[in-house]
Amino acid sequence: MEKYQIQPMAWAPFAEGQNGIFGNTVLNEIGGHYNKTSAQVILRWLMQNKIAAIPKSVHKERIEENFIGNDFMLSKEDMNKISKLDEGKSLILDVRSIDEVYRLHNIRFNQ
Repeated sequence: MEKYQIQPMAWAPFAEGQNGIFGNTVLNEIGGHYNKTSAQVILRWLMQNKIAAIPKSVHKERIEENFIGNDFMLSKEDMNKISKLDEGKSLILDVRSIDEVYRLHNIRFNQ
């Protein structure tokens, strides 16, 4: 991706809160070391991996929290712990499913 100057971007960096991501033990433990929330740890991990992220929130406190989470660096050990959380699949979309395409585009077939 670097060769072609393609910048990866995290789509829904918090996985829409699926699978209890904000209560994840590993993320909370790491956050505790830095006095940061799990969301701030996620954003920092993405940033250190050079992955752009635009987190969405309608809550003022969370928007502010997302902005003030850039004042720390995760250790290599913490980066590896977080990397091991990857399940190798999307938590919110089944991108290989035609039913997902229909759902996303509100396509309905009536027989």
